[in-house]
Amino acid sequence: GRILPVWAVVALAAPIGLVETGFLVSNLSKLLEGGYVPVALAAVTRAVMAAWWRGAHLIQQKSQKLAVRLDGFVKALQSSSAPNVKGTAFYLTPDPDMVPSALLHSIKHFRVLHEKIVILTVETLRTPVAQRDERASYEVLDNRFSRLTLRYGFIESPNVARGMALARKAGLKFDVMTSTFFLGRRRPVVTAQFGLGQVMDRVFAQLSRLAADPTDFYHLPRDRVVELGYRVAV
Repeated sequence: GRILPVWAVVALAAPIGLVETGFLVSNLSKLLEGGYVPVALAAVTRAVMAAWWRGAHLIQQKSQKLAVRLDGFVKALQSSSAPNVKGTAFYLTPDPDMVPSALLHSIKHFRVLHEKIVILTVETLRTPVAQRDERASYEVLDNRFSRLTLRYGFIESPNVARGMALARKAGLKFDVMTSTFFLGRRRPVVTAQFGLGQVMDRVFAQLSRLAADPTDFYHLPRDRVVELGYRVAV
């Protein structure tokens, strides 16, 4: 489409700006008569949101620096001599193209691999409800690794336990009694010594501890879940 010149944009916005300015000036007198309460609440809410965005952005940046691509990782483990453990391991991750942090920590500390490893991603669609035929997709990477994606609409509550039935129809074969779901739990650690950054990081650390339990959020079978926690400096 045609782009309006700057003078035309200013001419269109000026009347609206004058009306809004009039409303603002007329309500400033109410600020000291109780109007400061909603303003203060809005300021606190904005500060908390800014602290959460800052902390999440810092953790995402550090996670990306340490991320390992899944395709190369799968090829490297084809000649691995690590002992095998019977059963299926489901590793939850938001990025199906990267190795889940829980898997990296599991190999580092336990030095064993499950016979079957499924990289599980729960995806939220832009539609209210996911169609039944798009709920689950399954991809085999090699004789050990595979990738499973479960999709839910933005008004739906993700239920992995129920989604496993559709995953079976998509081609995934596993025994519930010999399956384990691995979760990576990141705990932010404040490293700033002073200033506004330290305050915001401490707020983010407290909010992270109040975050919803992923086991409950994804409706995972409680007796089949293992959480691997690690600290991340912010």
